[in-house]
Amino acid sequence: MPNEQQKQVLKLWKEKKAEFERELAITSNPSLKFELKQRILECEQELGRLNNAYKSENQALKVSDINPKHMDLEQKAEDVDISPDEWFSKRKSRFGNFLKSIFEDI
Repeated sequence: MPNEQQKQVLKLWKEKKAEFERELAITSNPSLKFELKQRILECEQELGRLNNAYKSENQALKVSDINPKHMDLEQKAEDVDISPDEWFSKRKSRFGNFLKSIFEDI
């Protein structure tokens, strides 16, 4: 979610676009219509760019909020009161048994 300053910037661009659209609806001058359409397009592009930038920034904040100790394998092993070596050896034996069961059927 954008912060207050970002919300203000988005609001200003939306208001600017709305004003150009109002003028486009009432003008009959072909050259002015073309210019207004171009300005509306620029506003849409800028709004899209800002929304994408704010979403990316927000996702980066969410990722940085992750506690890295839970990503550490040794920490996970400590949480379940076994050493990393024990943890890996259990996984190896389970995987080995799984492979044996597959190849015994062949």
